Amino acid sequence: MLVLSGEAWDAVRTHSGVVGASEACGLLLGDRAGPRVRVVAARPARNLAPDPARGYVLDPGDWLAAYREAELAGLDLVGYYHSHPDGSGIPSAEDLAGAWPDHYYLIVTGSASAFLVQEGKARLVPVVVE
Repeated sequence: MLVLSGEAWDAVRTHSGVVGASEACGLLLGDRAGPRVRVVAARPARNLAPDPARGYVLDPGDWLAAYREAELAGLDLVGYYHSHPDGSGIPSAEDLAGAWPDHYYLIVTGSASAFLVQEGKARLVPVVVE
């Protein structure tokens, strides 16, 4: 289960709304302890994809900054988020092909869905905002 703090969810939704027809993307910082992964912060990243309306590529500098922030705060980089401006909460073939094992991927439409890749297989996971 992926549990988002209200603050993290608000940050993700705000960022997704600002970029409009392009895919927003960013990083999820939190705690992996136990069966519930809790996200306490979301950090936006620049989308460097050649066609940001159809995909995303996280800016490596933004990735590094968020990773360092997490490390200094005693948090984990638990996953990533991106928006699907077309409204589909289903991971695309590109989403699945680029997914790192054991990281959560939050897809933002009007609501949220998430998936996790473990042992080479993707599975949808419940998302809760607290």
